[in-house]
Amino acid sequence: MNQSAVKALQARVNALEAHNAVRRTISRYMALCDVPALILEGESLAALFSDDSVWEGIGPQYADAFEHLIGREQIVAMLKRYLPPSPHFATNVHFLT
Repeated sequence: MNQSAVKALQARVNALEAHNAVRRTISRYMALCDVPALILEGESLAALFSDDSVWEGIGPQYADAFEHLIGREQIVAMLKRYLPPSPHFATNVHFLT
């Protein structure tokens, strides 16, 4: 196998690994929201966000409710408004399709 083919395969593997990392993160976020606990066996929503994460509500239904937030602290503070004891997620379910 020549160097060009190896580089192409490595790029494909990198893309697949990145794609799977995003899916795992989104799936974990949904699970933590759907079973709202501040900490589940040492896990928390904060661990899913970096210091430079951006959260932005898109569209007329979500722009005002979810704002434009930057950074782990702002995002987690907003999410905590929806976790217990708030009844917001009492019957919440996310679907990832």
